[in-house]
This record gives sequence, structure tokens and C-alpha cells, in this order.
Amino acid sequence: EPTGNLDQETTFSIMDLLLSINRNQKPAIILITHNKDIHMKYPARTLLCDNMQCSEYSNEIEFDFSELG
Repeated sequence: EPTGNLDQETTFSIMDLLLSINRNQKPAIILITHNKDIHMKYPARTLLCDNMQCSEYSNEIEFDFSELG
């Protein structure tokens, strides 16, 4: 979770940098976050992992981050 302790402006700057690296150099970027704002602003393939099980979610499906353990 690379932006866990940052303010929102810095968080989005870091995310824009990661997105630019992804688009220009094509590496895979795996991001783990509890921040719903990041998920909404930077939609991508999303996996929800809980209790050692992961399920793929469509970007159109909204889920409640507060229920994650």
C-alpha cells in the first residue's frame, strides 16, 4: 500500500506516476489498498481477497471496503 500514510494530493501524484510508468514501460503493477478513492479514480482489474480467497470484481461493482478484515 504505497500511499497509506500520504495526503490525497500526494497519493494521486504517486498514482499518476505509477500509471505513467505502466503505460510507457508496460510493467505489471500490483497495488494493494484499502483506499476506496484510489479504486474509484484508477479503475483496473480488481481482486477482492479475504480469508485466503480471492474473487475478481468488475469495475462497475461497488463493494463495501469497511467489511474487509
